Amino acid sequence: MQSIPHAVAVFCIASIGAELLVCLTERGWARTCIKAVAGVYILLAFFHTFPSLRAVTQKLTLPEPSVISFGTLEDTVLSETAAELERTLEAQCRTRFGKDATLTVELQSTTSGWTAGTVRCSVASDCGEAEKAEIRDFLQEQLGVLPEMVTETMGAEEEP
Repeated sequence: MQSIPHAVAVFCIASIGAELLVCLTERGWARTCIKAVAGVYILLAFFHTFPSLRAVTQKLTLPEPSVISFGTLEDTVLSETAAELERTLEAQCRTRFGKDATLTVELQSTTSGWTAGTVRCSVASDCGEAEKAEIRDFLQEQLGVLPEMVTETMGAEEEP
């Protein structure tokens, strides 16, 4: 522990000497050099004063970054297209039939492009069978796939 007061005393003497030099020279480069040397001296004093700090810095390892996959650009475009298609058809069902319908559309690859593979439509329990049939026919006409109709009852879904 005697090295800390010794280091502080040497640093104080060096600082006083640096200030005297700055006062005598009145040049900007002298002040910059003295600040740089003082910073290096402080770092050296810490490393020599605290040997345990040196051991900690040598053992310090950075964690390995985990690989995050965002998928391909095609996957991103497909998911955004499906989401936009769901929003558009839900809005059309709301305006056309006056009923809220929640859609889940999965797109599939075909030789001629992309089509709707599976479509799931959830409607409220107050929706009658005739309205469900109209919504189902509308979605089949728009997507070319017969949707699976599901009725929502108090937070749960039940198959028709």
